[in-house]
Amino acid sequence: LPYGADRHMGTALAFCGEYLYLSVGDNDLPSLNNGLRNLAQDPRAPYGKILRYRLSGVELEPAGVLAEDPPVFAMGLRNVFGMDCTDDSDTLVVADNGPVGHDQIRLVGPGSNHEWPISNERNTLSSPVYTSGPTPIGVTGVVQLNSTELLLATVNSQSVYKIELNEFSNLVEASVYFDVEGPALAITL
Repeated sequence: LPYGADRHMGTALAFCGEYLYLSVGDNDLPSLNNGLRNLAQDPRAPYGKILRYRLSGVELEPAGVLAEDPPVFAMGLRNVFGMDCTDDSDTLVVADNGPVGHDQIRLVGPGSNHEWPISNERNTLSSPVYTSGPTPIGVTGVVQLNSTELLLATVNSQSVYKIELNEFSNLVEASVYFDVEGPALAITL
């Protein structure tokens, strides 16, 4: 994949059951597209997507929902740096960095569209579980502790947040769980 300083290259991996999920940042150059980043909405391009592969021994078989080549599981993402499995085998929890803040935690299901670059807030087609609003915190990792609690690592605010949800996956509370010295680049259990 091409890369450069002005491209979003966020990448994360998650092994969930029989599947490998791979996020690919939108990696789009607005200078080539009349100032727009369009590839995240193009199901034929791998950019701005979560791709899904079925693990078959040592082989990976494409297992997309929206497309098979590339094997698109979900689209409309900007710059995913963290991803984890949920208790629901068909849903992921992802940390997606937004523009000028609007860093988000999203539940990503099969065939879902998360609106990038349609809007900066990305809350019309599906609502995020958590958003930083206009404050850029730089979400870099997320793990599910249980069905109602998540931990979120951040690079800009140098903190790990605890995200509490209700039984419908709606935000109850987001608070700094602890601060770290330097950027929190990832989190795992």
